[in-house]
Amino acid sequence: MSRYKYKAKRGPKGVEEGVIEAESNQAAILKLGEMGLYPLSIEEETGRIKRRITAKRVSSRDLALFTREFANLLESGLTPLRALTLLTTQTENKALQGIIPFIHEDIKEGKSLAEAFSNYPRIFNNLYVSMVNSGEVSGALEEVLKRLADFSEAEDEIRAKVKAALSYPVLMAGVGIITIFVLLTFVIPKIVSLFSEMGQALPLPTLILIAISNFFVSCWWGILAFFLISFFIFRRWGTTAEGKLVKDTFKLKIPLFGRLLLKTEIARFSRTMATLLRNGVSILKSLEVVRNTINNEVISREINNARTAVAAGKSISQTFAKEKVFPVFVSNLLTVGEEGGALENAFYRISEVYEREVDRHIKVVTSMLEPIIILIMGSIVGFIVISLLLPIFEINLLVR
Repeated sequence: MSRYKYKAKRGPKGVEEGVIEAESNQAAILKLGEMGLYPLSIEEETGRIKRRITAKRVSSRDLALFTREFANLLESGLTPLRALTLLTTQTENKALQGIIPFIHEDIKEGKSLAEAFSNYPRIFNNLYVSMVNSGEVSGALEEVLKRLADFSEAEDEIRAKVKAALSYPVLMAGVGIITIFVLLTFVIPKIVSLFSEMGQALPLPTLILIAISNFFVSCWWGILAFFLISFFIFRRWGTTAEGKLVKDTFKLKIPLFGRLLLKTEIARFSRTMATLLRNGVSILKSLEVVRNTINNEVISREINNARTAVAAGKSISQTFAKEKVFPVFVSNLLTVGEEGGALENAFYRISEVYEREVDRHIKVVTSMLEPIIILIMGSIVGFIVISLLLPIFEINLLVR
C-alpha cells in the first residue's frame, strides 16, 4: 500500500488534511468518499517520513477521547492498523494527528502497539505504555484502553475541580495586588503633592504611606526585575533534585493547601495502582510505574522506599505503615486487601475515599480563602484611604 497526503472538504465549509493508505490514487479517492470527504488534492508520499520523536504534550481530556475512540473501534472488530487509519481523521488534537501515522508505520514494521507508543513519552507515559502492553499480552486490549480512558477522565476531573476552586481566589489576589501597585505608584503621588503644597505637618500614617509610595515610584522597575529574576532562578533551582525535594516538602507544609495536595496525590497514586494491578501488572512494576507519575518528590521517594521494601520480601501494607507521608488509613485498608486477596480493590477503595476527601477539602479551602483575601486586601486599601483622609480631616478642624 502507498501513503497519500490529502486535502478534502467535509461539508460546505470544513476543510481537512491528513494521510491515508490505499492501493492507488483512485482507491484513495474512494476511501475519502466513504469517509464523507470530498477530495481537493491527493499527493502520494515518497520515501519514509522523517520521524518526530519529540511531540507536544496532550491534555488528559484529549488523550481520554483518543483512547476511548480507539477502544470502541477495536471492540467493533477493526484491527489496530485500520483503527489508527480512521483515528487520523477523527482525532481533533493536532499533536495526536501528527504521530498516528508514525505509530501506524511502526506496527506495520512488526512492533507492538506498546513499543510504538513508547516513542512518545510526552504523550504516552509509563503507565499508559505498561497497561497497553498488558492488554496486548492478555488479549484484552480494548478493555484495557477503556480503563485507561476512564482513568484519564478521572484525572482530568480532579485536576479541573482543583483549578476551578483556586481560580477565583487567585484572580481576586492578582487584581488586588495590581490595584494596590497602581495606587502606590501612580495615583497616590499626585494626591500627596497637594498635601506638600499646603506645608502642613502630616499624620504618621500618611508619612508612612508617602514613604512606601516614594519607594515604589523610584524603584518599581527594580522591584519588577527582582521578582522576575527570583522567579526564573527559583524555577531553575526547582528542577534540580535537591531543589525539587525542598520545594515539594514546603508544599506539603503549606496551611490548607498542603493537605489538599497530599490527598490529591494519594487519590491519584491509589487509582493508578488499582488500574495497573487489575490489568495484571506485578506489584513491583506497578510501584515503579506509579512512582514516575507522581508530581511530588517527597511522595515519590516514599513510594520508591516501599518498592525497595516489597522487593526485599515485606508486605506492601507493612511498608506503607512505616512511611511518614501516607496516613494510617491507607496501610489499614491495604492490610485488609492483602488478607482478602483483593489488593486492587483496596487501592480502588482508597482512591474513592480520598477523591471524596479532595472534594470536601476544596470546599473548605475556598470557603476560608476568599474571606482571608478580602480581609487582607481590604485592610491594605483601608490603610491607604485612612492615610489620605487624615490630613483632610485635620485641615477641616483648623479651618473651623
